[in-house]
Amino acid sequence: MIYKHKIFKKILCFMLALAVVCPILTMSGCMAENFSVYFGITEMPYNIDPQKAQSQAELLAVRNCFRGLYKQDKDGNAVPDLAKTTEKSADGLTYAFTLQAAEWKNGSPVTSDDFLFALQRASDPVTKSAFAHLLVNIQGVEKRLSGEGDGSIGVTAPDDNTLVITLSKPDKNFTTKLTQAVFMPCNREFFEATGGKYGLDRKNILTNGAYYPSQWVEDKHLKLTMVNEPDSRYLVAENVYLSVSTTGKSNLQRIKAKEIGVAVDSSVDLSGINTEVYKVESLYLKNYALVFNKTSAVGASELMTDAFARAIHREKFKVNMNERFIAAESVLPEDSTLFSSAVGGFESIKYGYELDSEKARTEFLEALKEMKNGKLPEIKVLCIDTSEIRAVLNEIVSQWQSVLGAYVNVSLYRSEESLLEDSQSGKFTAALVPLSGTAPEILSLFADGDSGLYIGNEEYDALVKKLNDTDDSTSAKQYIEDCLTILSTESSVIPVISVPTSYIYNSGYYDLYFSRLDGTVDFSIIYKKQ
Repeated sequence: MIYKHKIFKKILCFMLALAVVCPILTMSGCMAENFSVYFGITEMPYNIDPQKAQSQAELLAVRNCFRGLYKQDKDGNAVPDLAKTTEKSADGLTYAFTLQAAEWKNGSPVTSDDFLFALQRASDPVTKSAFAHLLVNIQGVEKRLSGEGDGSIGVTAPDDNTLVITLSKPDKNFTTKLTQAVFMPCNREFFEATGGKYGLDRKNILTNGAYYPSQWVEDKHLKLTMVNEPDSRYLVAENVYLSVSTTGKSNLQRIKAKEIGVAVDSSVDLSGINTEVYKVESLYLKNYALVFNKTSAVGASELMTDAFARAIHREKFKVNMNERFIAAESVLPEDSTLFSSAVGGFESIKYGYELDSEKARTEFLEALKEMKNGKLPEIKVLCIDTSEIRAVLNEIVSQWQSVLGAYVNVSLYRSEESLLEDSQSGKFTAALVPLSGTAPEILSLFADGDSGLYIGNEEYDALVKKLNDTDDSTSAKQYIEDCLTILSTESSVIPVISVPTSYIYNSGYYDLYFSRLDGTVDFSIIYKKQ
């Protein structure tokens, strides 16, 4: 009996202890064990300064570590975040935001000056912000970025809780742009105290979002941890690891090995993924088009570009493409957006040039007579250095050689950014240009008179201007269709291929939305079911 009494006492003590501990567990969020998310990235972030962030990992960190005036919800819509109220003037040029109470990680209040200072930094050419172009509709920004004017911009902070932004022209997508990293606030006092090291490590960054950088291990991961205690009613992502491969495996291989739970991947082979464990969403958000620079001798000759366009056997290179690629019928990817909402409905507008070897050869020989010494100038086609894209371009180059007798060299680029920079600066004769972004952004590339991609069509320029100025989605879609109709007859812009981006994630995650604008995820709103 004594033995049984001792056991009873132990059980009673355990139950009493549990009774004391359980409320603590419930209050602290341990009623159900929260989880960590491992997001596969291809390279570690260099910095997480919102005004300089540009890589996927950097943008991911900024989205989760900072709160701005607006944010994207679980459906991708722009909704108010720190903007308690938004007043828009009748002419659509002035936005007055009243801020709700919020704090930086160090406890200091987030004020309107933090947004003013951030936009002043982003519009300063010295900052070299990768996404400064999103600010150009703000009054004075375009001049400031080009080094003109007095450097002032249309942003004021009348008091700590009021921010006023004045645009140079109405922008139907302005609140959606406000969700992007470059618009996130920056604490002036903290920034100046870092002595030029802002964003380069976790000690030199001040955040105001749901997460903060708690570890930054070189060549391994950036760990983000929730600022506040997670809600005990849900299984939430308490820690997020933006993780690079330490073994040389691709993100797809790491997914299959269950080393990571989320990845954005452009692999051409998704076989072998356990669809009971992972969901796969593939969107066509990037097209490649062959573009001839119209300021070059070859591009300036419509007869010559006609010949190159007619010498392409589209059915042949389609057969040789990877099965996940599709032949592009226009410059717009089929899953393009009119900022945050899908466009769609342009399948009927197809590129107007088809294979006609005889006419192509005739036009080519005629165009040669207009060239210096009757010879074809040296042509280098700029191309991104991936085996799948090179294979498609090599097929086209061989067709040009076979049909026209034209010999073309290929210049390879490791970075899409540098390829686009050279093509837009006019340092090329032809380029296989990657086109991604919103429909207005892509179409505007060919209406920019300072870019090597400019097609020099006044009717097209006018349509793009109307597209960028309208607030009506029905009108916008009509302008897009009219632009695509003109491009379908333009031999200097030849749509080639559309490449998918795959979003792969654990099927147990809910409310996980990948932004179509930058592929980022808001981890604070995803959860697991208990």
